[in-house]
Amino acid sequence: EAKADAALARMTAEERYGLMSGMGWQVNESHYMGMGSVAAGHYMGNTPPMPRLGVPALKLHDAGNGFRASWMPDWNSSHMGLGTTTCWPSALSLASSWDEELVRRVAGAIAREFRAKGANLVLGPGVQVHRVARNGRNFEYMSGEDPYLGSRLAAAYVHGVQNEGLLACAKHWAFNEQETGRFVGSSEVDERTAWELYYPPFEAAVEAGVGSVMCSYNKVNGTYACENEALLRRDLKQRMGFRGFVVSDWWATHSTSVEHGLDQEMPGSGVGPGWLRHGPFFSPEELRFTEKPSERPWWSAAAHWIKWQVTRYQFGEHGFSGRFGANAPSAASAAASAERRAEVFRDPARRILAAMFRARLDEAPGCAPGSQECMDQLLTNTVPENIELNQEAAVRSVVLLRNDGLLPLSPGGRVRKVALIGALNAEAEHVSQYLPPADLYSGGGSGHVGDAQHDLAG
Repeated sequence: EAKADAALARMTAEERYGLMSGMGWQVNESHYMGMGSVAAGHYMGNTPPMPRLGVPALKLHDAGNGFRASWMPDWNSSHMGLGTTTCWPSALSLASSWDEELVRRVAGAIAREFRAKGANLVLGPGVQVHRVARNGRNFEYMSGEDPYLGSRLAAAYVHGVQNEGLLACAKHWAFNEQETGRFVGSSEVDERTAWELYYPPFEAAVEAGVGSVMCSYNKVNGTYACENEALLRRDLKQRMGFRGFVVSDWWATHSTSVEHGLDQEMPGSGVGPGWLRHGPFFSPEELRFTEKPSERPWWSAAAHWIKWQVTRYQFGEHGFSGRFGANAPSAASAAASAERRAEVFRDPARRILAAMFRARLDEAPGCAPGSQECMDQLLTNTVPENIELNQEAAVRSVVLLRNDGLLPLSPGGRVRKVALIGALNAEAEHVSQYLPPADLYSGGGSGHVGDAQHDLAG
């Protein structure tokens, strides 16, 4: 913290704001959902290096099944290194091993793979406790239905990653237990249920010293998670004592919600076409005018209000509103002094810097996002050194198919070959609207490892 305070004291406001918002995404309205694409030599999330301050770039990348070397097939993803990354057993598969040491070893190997690819923040572990059996992201979450199991394994994963000198990110905070309606749905949760069933894996990650936590798309008790003061400030930072920083899920931000506990917006580009574009909310201009509202000119205030109304309409909150949404100061912050407000807006940069320095990222900053060096590292083949551990993890994750003599497959028996029948056999080509071939070896979305090297021979 002392080193972070020293760096913060030398920072300009623009440099502080640079830590609080992502970069490296190219805006292209014709791409899937208007998301745009990752620019060459960049990671899923990026912040700029600041050499004069000794502050390294943050290079955040998806990790649901390992280093994600894929994106939508109609995007130019050749620079992401397809076929050069390990498709590990999913977090849920690892959970079925009930083996903390195995999880720690796999997390360490994933961290080493990330470092070889130039990244320094692993967007995992996913520790959601399962509630909806049909949740499309259950495979990403290592808690299963058991918060105690999730607690033990979350800590093991965090230690495995951060012992390698990288940052981990516990996600998705909080109550993101289903994909259906995830952008507009509200999880209604009382405190006892939260603390006894859903918070324990996150508490364990915090106690293990996790560097960051990702807030989720959904609302919690009627307020979006990434601007929910009870969730971010009260429960996470105050009651759990979380010392790291909170980063938004990609485009999960709905306001410049620094006062409510959000520290960093990703990816920093906004999403959607033209006037319907959602975000960004942590641009330097928005952060400056939200930190010092008296400096906002009338035309910026009018544009801000119109954009906020459009955002409300996009997310199903129909009807006119004269309020500036969660971007308006809370009752407590409205009465606070200018000094207190300035301190609130310095806290995100302090938290991000402290997490970097605790992990000693400044001692080995690595490549700068967008550089040729990063482009080369993204193409590094990291698979060979992981094959043995990957196979061990896969075998030890299969617990329900253990043969105790019931199946006639004993060594030396008459069975010489086993047929793999169905859509998952090695020769089948799997084509999806949004994912590349062979996607059924890993789940979809941000946890997908596309065109991974695999071997069913064993």
